[in-house]
Amino acid sequence: MEAYILETDPKSVAHEHDKRFLRNILKKEKFISVPCSNRSVMRGDALCEVIIEISSDTELREIVHMVKLMKKRKSSLRPFFQTIAAGIVE
Repeated sequence: MEAYILETDPKSVAHEHDKRFLRNILKKEKFISVPCSNRSVMRGDALCEVIIEISSDTELREIVHMVKLMKKRKSSLRPFFQTIAAGIVE
């Protein structure tokens, strides 16, 4: 049996939690249309990976915080992710 070394750095644990949270949210979205870019469409999981790739730890933390607030208020997440997708495409 292999021994696993657990990461105890709180920042890396929080970052992994944020990535996992974002992936779980966006896997429910099949397609996200990108406004203002000639009807481009992105898949939810592809958008998630791009967001994780280009965002810093603090930016990713802010996105997760905003998503949690929107879920708490039972708001739609699609317009928020459409705005992020438009910023990525542009």
